[in-house]
Amino acid sequence: MLSLLQANSRSLADLLPAALMAEIRRQGRRATYVGGELIQQRGDLKRAFSIVESGQVLAGNVGADGAFLTTTLLNPGDYFGELTLFVNLPRTQNLWAIGATEITHVDERRFLALFDREPALPRALLTITLHRLHFVAEVMDAQRRWPLAVRIAHLLLTSVVDRTNAGHEVSCRQEDLATILGVSRVSIGKALKALQSEGLVIVKYGRILLPDVARLSAWVDDARQIAPIVPVAR
Repeated sequence: MLSLLQANSRSLADLLPAALMAEIRRQGRRATYVGGELIQQRGDLKRAFSIVESGQVLAGNVGADGAFLTTTLLNPGDYFGELTLFVNLPRTQNLWAIGATEITHVDERRFLALFDREPALPRALLTITLHRLHFVAEVMDAQRRWPLAVRIAHLLLTSVVDRTNAGHEVSCRQEDLATILGVSRVSIGKALKALQSEGLVIVKYGRILLPDVARLSAWVDDARQIAPIVPVAR
C-alpha cells in the first residue's frame, strides 16, 4: 500500500537551501516514535511545525463504524501542523508512525521567527500548498466523475515515477485499495477483474502488475471524460 501513497511532488527539504533546513532542525526538538505509535489525534491544537526526519507517517481517520480511511503517507522531508500553526484550525488526521520514525517539532515562536526572517521559507510552503490543492481538486473531480475501475487505474499509476517504462509492479493488496478509496473489498475485486480482462493489469498475491504503463495511462486519459492536464516543468 505504501508505494501508492508516496507523493511525487518535491518536499520542503527539496525546496529550501540546505543551510536554512539545518537551521529549522536546530530550532526544533527531535522526537522518536516506534512503529504503530500514535503521533497526533484528530482535533489536536498543538501549535508547532513538524518535519519527518526518518521513517514514515501514515495519516487517516477511523469512522464511527470502525472503518479506517487512509489519507496520505508522509516521508522524510514532509511536514505537518501548518494549519493549526497559521490559522488555528484543529488537526484533521490521526497520525501513526510506520516503523521507527523520527520527527523534528519546532514550536510556534521559533518557527514564525524563521518564517518572518527567511523569504525562502514562505515561498516553499506556498509552493507545496498549491501543489496539494491542485492534487486535491483533481481527486475531488475524480471521485464524482470516474467509474471505480478508472479511479483504481489512476491510483496505481501514481506510484509510477517514469511512465516511459514498459511495465511496473505495485506492492499492495486489494484490501489496501479498498481502504484508500473508501469502497468495499468486493467492489475492488470486481473492478480489478474488469481491468485484468482487458489486459491492463495482472493481479498477483500482494501485488499488482502493470504490463504496459503507456497503454494503461492512455486508457485512463480516454476514460476520465475530461481533458488531462500535463504539468509544465520549471
